[in-house]
Amino acid sequence: MLLTGDLSGAAQWLSHPNVKARLLRSYVDVLSDTAQFLHMDSDDYGYSERELKAAFHEAGLDIDAMWRRRRPQKNGLSQGKIGGVLAYRLSRYKIVYFSDSAAEQKNAFLLQDLAALTFVCEQVLRRQPPNKSLCELAYQIARRHANQETLALSSICI
Repeated sequence: MLLTGDLSGAAQWLSHPNVKARLLRSYVDVLSDTAQFLHMDSDDYGYSERELKAAFHEAGLDIDAMWRRRRPQKNGLSQGKIGGVLAYRLSRYKIVYFSDSAAEQKNAFLLQDLAALTFVCEQVLRRQPPNKSLCELAYQIARRHANQETLALSSICI
């Protein structure tokens, strides 16, 4: 698993240069796979590496703050909570942009949110996500309200 054992160092772990580079590459791969799933070509979208790095950095800050707030509790942070923070930040930053023609595609708006959820399920929770459930959750994130602490993802990726 990407995150194992004592999760207290998750924020520092996320900021380690080797881990960060691996996560960035992995996200880009998941983004490409997700675009194919949505029947989008590689020239239909692009991504901002600066925004992607900023999302991971902000997630590290959030995880650190959550850990500090929950440290006295016996159970600390679950992988689902950490995954929820990552999915939230990866869905909220302006990482993905579209060509004019792709922006008109029916499901294009789901690309970034679906990629974020798939990335977390595969790379953090190490579970193969059910596409129907992830599509429904991606829609909720894109068009409804979700916050980083209510987006604990362990149950969605069973």
